[in-house]
Amino acid sequence: MNVNWKTMLVAGLTVCLAVSLFFNGYLYYKLTRPLEHYSPTFFSFVFGPTMQNITSGNLYLNLTFDIVEGNLTVKAEVNTDSYNRYAALALQFDSDNNGTIDIRYWPEENFYYYDAAEDDLQFLLRADNETRPSMSTYWGWLPDGTIYCYTMVREPIDYKSPYHYCIFNDGFYTFHFTYRTNNPNLPHFAIQGKLVRVLYGIVPINGSPAEGMAVYVPPFNFMK
Repeated sequence: MNVNWKTMLVAGLTVCLAVSLFFNGYLYYKLTRPLEHYSPTFFSFVFGPTMQNITSGNLYLNLTFDIVEGNLTVKAEVNTDSYNRYAALALQFDSDNNGTIDIRYWPEENFYYYDAAEDDLQFLLRADNETRPSMSTYWGWLPDGTIYCYTMVREPIDYKSPYHYCIFNDGFYTFHFTYRTNNPNLPHFAIQGKLVRVLYGIVPINGSPAEGMAVYVPPFNFMK
């Protein structure tokens, strides 16, 4: 039986090319599809006594992310020695989907400075379920976990958060956060990228510069 090796070679290369295009297309779809339907993802971080001074012993930060029909839900559990109304969880998202978390950095002082009007979308979730207008507050942190906070009004305006609540029970804070990833009425407040930066600590914003301590989780993909 005569075998046409050229024909077989061309056919084999065609099959390989087709398979490669299929998997590359599937990978592109997975990486770029809108944040609409995803399976829940779970992350757990542990900070030992030498890495933080917020609690005695280890500090555990457990995070669950879930997206259903464009609604992002985050559940965060954090242990504590005692309740503190200034405990807060900061979530900053890659809202412009450029592959990085945009935030001011001053290299001369090794200092991160968050500006709500300029940087990627951030949410500050408070243990007492209160929040403040983003335009009245700026804050930042040093890599060692020290937080600097300031508000431009003498008496900070507290109001119930429309997107989160927190429960304290048996030595644990449980933060619940729900937000529309792509709100057509608020296009500048959309969560488009899959990167998130997480900061947890004591954030006493009280009308003058204040310091707190925090644990910091570098940017990671919250959805696969």
